[in-house]
Amino acid sequence: MSTRGPEPEILTETPPRGRRRRALAALLAVAVVATGAAFAIDGLDVPLPWSEPGVDPSEDPDGDGLSVATEESGFTTEAGATYRTSGDRADTDGDGLSDGEEAGAVVSTSGDESTYVGISDPGKKDSDSDGVTDGDEYFLGTDPWSVDTDDDDLHDDDELSFGSDPLEANPDEDDYSDAEERERGSAPLAYDESGWRSYVGAGLTALKLGLSAADKYSGGGKVALAAKALKAAKAAGIAAPVLWNALRGWDWSDVDLASLRDEVYADDMDELAETLEGGKNDYVPFVGRRPDGTLAYVGITDDFEQLSAAHGGPMTLSMIGEPEPMPLGQARAVAETVIKILHDRMDGNDLANTRHVIDPAHNLYAPATKWGAYELDRIEFEW
Repeated sequence: MSTRGPEPEILTETPPRGRRRRALAALLAVAVVATGAAFAIDGLDVPLPWSEPGVDPSEDPDGDGLSVATEESGFTTEAGATYRTSGDRADTDGDGLSDGEEAGAVVSTSGDESTYVGISDPGKKDSDSDGVTDGDEYFLGTDPWSVDTDDDDLHDDDELSFGSDPLEANPDEDDYSDAEERERGSAPLAYDESGWRSYVGAGLTALKLGLSAADKYSGGGKVALAAKALKAAKAAGIAAPVLWNALRGWDWSDVDLASLRDEVYADDMDELAETLEGGKNDYVPFVGRRPDGTLAYVGITDDFEQLSAAHGGPMTLSMIGEPEPMPLGQARAVAETVIKILHDRMDGNDLANTRHVIDPAHNLYAPATKWGAYELDRIEFEW
């Protein structure tokens, strides 16, 4: 016995006037792509961007590296997706990358049709919805199509916030993945073979008890008690930045935070060299410059050659300094120094970067950017 419902009624009557007009308009819009004409259908204009006087479909009025014709008809990527973008707005989705940069380099051409690399989705600020915009993924070397570039079970956004390397599952090559390092509170770029599991519980307990006791006191007494708890927690292998981030959530209204911070980081200031040497020794900092030579953005990458080959749009990419790779820590210090010197341009600025390469709250921020400034001076970086 069939459960199929009655056959649908086939409409043979003339569609409503509005639908008929829209359908006809769409057909004519397709038909006139080659000619660039503008038609009026019973008062309904069907203009194309280049139908305006003096606008050639082969021109690029918004300066994003794509012609008006390509933007309006849509460009196709290697993955087979087709994207239409605005012909009068260089960055359609406002993610910090121009439409041409999101299209990437042309990889093949057949007649008048070109296929592009497809760096990211030009109609979506965050192509993979991982919390990191496409622009910042491009600047920081992560994959805008993957929430977890290195497949280590820690999303790119988490790794960047944690200070790890989102391109390497275990950058310090110890016994713990980045996800485990974050869970245990250890440094992701420093080799660790300690027996932390037998101590971390006691260390965290000591920290909580110490902070609880410290909360009953004020001024120096509070800092002193907190310092004892911090010492126990650090002895258990909990990284100082992790502790500091946890402490910032407490109410320290009556405490000198500078003193507390000194207690948190104590001997860490002597470890700048080790921190700068941390991570894989395959990175280079780079900048993107506009056609007029001004800085558009700064980033880091572990494969500048591949980045350049896939790059599209009007920006010119160049490495900062010698074409020699450096540790991740040094590359980050140089890139962050460019941001810092350009007036910490995280809002209301000309740089497309919206994320810091190094968290300004990090204990080594000041000395790391000081080292970066020295390095930029040494290579006579062109601002």
